[in-house]
Amino acid sequence: MITPESNGRTIELRSDQELLVRLPGNPAMGYRWSLAAAPAAVLKLEGCRRSSAIQSGGPVVEIWRFTTAHTGRQVLVFDYRLPWETEAPPARQLSFTVTVR
Repeated sequence: MITPESNGRTIELRSDQELLVRLPGNPAMGYRWSLAAAPAAVLKLEGCRRSSAIQSGGPVVEIWRFTTAHTGRQVLVFDYRLPWETEAPPARQLSFTVTVR
């Protein structure tokens, strides 16, 4: 599982593994994670789910799930931004390099 602490790192996977990216968020503030650099032929996005906050309006965790499609290298870039501010720089950006063997 990848978390923000893995930012900038290279993650190695076997061709039969899946990748989970766990990103904290606070939708009450309007911010959401988006996949800025989408996977190419190496990874396939299977979906994203958001955990329920214990308190209404509290923090949540977004879990992005990828499966491997081919061997190779792929860079995943996630932006944390207000969805309507598409021209503004993201409040936070995370990048991970994934190598599938």
